[in-house]
Amino acid sequence: SRAPLRDVVNLVNKYSQTKFIIGDPQIEKVTLSGRFRADDGEALARALERSFGIDADRSRLTEIVLRRAQ
Repeated sequence: SRAPLRDVVNLVNKYSQTKFIIGDPQIEKVTLSGRFRADDGEALARALERSFGIDADRSRLTEIVLRRAQ
């Protein structure tokens, strides 16, 4: 199914120990499709970087900050 990034982030944040933060409001409405495990935030971060031009900043211990890739 298809869903905006903000909805996917809200779902993943319920189940993942690592929390996602959307650090760039311009990417909130990026539409994702496919299947992601809600408890595997790292797999989602890799997919966003590889396929959607989104940078997943992992410099914080318990958070991944998402921004448009430069």
